[in-house]
Amino acid sequence: MTETSKSVLIVGAGAVQHAWSPVIRAIQPDVNFLIDGDSANSFFARLIYLLRWWYSFPDEEHTRTIQKQHLDYLNLLKSRIAQELSDARNSGELAVRPQLYDVIDHLLVPDGNKNANFMLVNTNWDTVADEATRSHLIKTHDGELYPLHIHGSVDDHRLLYLPSELTREPYRTPGEEQQVGGIHNSIMRGLEDASRVVIYGLSLSPLDAELLQTLAAGFSNDNLAEIHVVVPDHKLVAGRVRLLLDPRKTVKLIGHDIDDLSKEVVYTPSEIAR
Repeated sequence: MTETSKSVLIVGAGAVQHAWSPVIRAIQPDVNFLIDGDSANSFFARLIYLLRWWYSFPDEEHTRTIQKQHLDYLNLLKSRIAQELSDARNSGELAVRPQLYDVIDHLLVPDGNKNANFMLVNTNWDTVADEATRSHLIKTHDGELYPLHIHGSVDDHRLLYLPSELTREPYRTPGEEQQVGGIHNSIMRGLEDASRVVIYGLSLSPLDAELLQTLAAGFSNDNLAEIHVVVPDHKLVAGRVRLLLDPRKTVKLIGHDIDDLSKEVVYTPSEIAR
């Protein structure tokens, strides 16, 4: 693909059917009542808090034992999550929502430019959006698509990045920190020459402050002209996006109905405040 223009597609769990079901199954054995996606996020955030808490104490035999217990559980949980997601992908339980293809055709490459340059940022641990996007684009475009998983992927469960985590955590090895940080840096650099960004199925949760900062750094570029938000509550997410934009730059922020992309709202600061 030639360097003519660059579009970036950022996808979240909302782009995939049953995205949270395998993750919930991985946690469920350790909880004595039925949980949902919100409960899972709370479970993860508390686990990360406890790890940080115990790693903040001096290096003593007692604290080392508790640190190891929590870290061993974290790694076990990540392994379970990766296995559940892989099984769900292989069985067909996980599949992209049909709207993804409309998002690609009408927002990512609206002019059908065969020489357009793309980047896919996937915040999910599974790879079904990668595979679907690649197979759809290859019908009309040359070149290869190299997805970037900002939260890690099932390909290496050790590097799965849980809600509320940061690149620099006291329980990470230097090698893990370098690998996680390298992905974040690649995404930030890749965004720096993007003219169009499309956010699909991603809420930009406050639990993920590092993702927000990575996007803010990438959005602060002179090429960025427009950001499209395709989620059920696009007003909420547009407000979160607005916080990431450099107020000195003019970027058109547009929310789209998830079932009819032609229904759109251009979000000025005053429009979001209503």
